[in-house]
Amino acid sequence: MFTTVSTSVVVVILAALAASPAHASVQMRQITISGSFHLQDDDVTAWCLPYNPACLPKASSSFTKTILVPVYGASATQAWSACAGGEVRGRADFVFYSFSSAVAVNHNLYMFEGSSCNSTDLDGQDAESITVVNDWGGGGSTRATDAADGYLDFVEFSFYLTTKLVWV
Repeated sequence: MFTTVSTSVVVVILAALAASPAHASVQMRQITISGSFHLQDDDVTAWCLPYNPACLPKASSSFTKTILVPVYGASATQAWSACAGGEVRGRADFVFYSFSSAVAVNHNLYMFEGSSCNSTDLDGQDAESITVVNDWGGGGSTRATDAADGYLDFVEFSFYLTTKLVWV
């Protein structure tokens, strides 16, 4: 199960486009991000006994998303979520900060584990920050686990993004 949780792009984009004459263009930063989630729940079902790690509930999903952000001093947020075994939920939150020659990215990964995918019981988290210059790419990978459960509940998130300046 994979869902996009929220998207928030600065309203300045629409205001700039609406205020511009039909023939004028506005320079924007195009950010394209691709990534994947891998999750595992440590609860073993009866058919899996004796304990066999190969049959632990798992989930994987991938995505690609392109967003436009004003070039100077603007930001945008994006979040993704996925669930495994009806109990382990991962959420990856991104904040993109646009500058004239690069985009800075703050990424937080959260692992919630409880009696449903709606649990707000935070059992693990990780964070990462990167900067990607114009016309280049960069990425990373984070992992959140629950040490109390022997690290068998986990959420892994990897991503790669590119950025370039475009006229719209």
